[in-house]
Amino acid sequence: VKNIPLLSTIIELRPKSVYELAKLTGMDVSNLNKVILFLEEMGAIRLRDSKVNGRSVKTPIVDYEKIEFKLVA
Repeated sequence: VKNIPLLSTIIELRPKSVYELAKLTGMDVSNLNKVILFLEEMGAIRLRDSKVNGRSVKTPIVDYEKIEFKLVA
């Protein structure tokens, strides 16, 4: 639940890389990478690989307007 604003930031600001997303949110890149990988595993986001100036860049993408999570207690 605490990472829902992160999904909104990706949708609204469309960062070109995880590093840019870290700068926009004020999060540490290492911690953000862990959250991004978790959200990707859950299917909430996808990462697009590309090359920029010879560097590999991962762009986070949210393809959904609505995501439902089933919470089990």
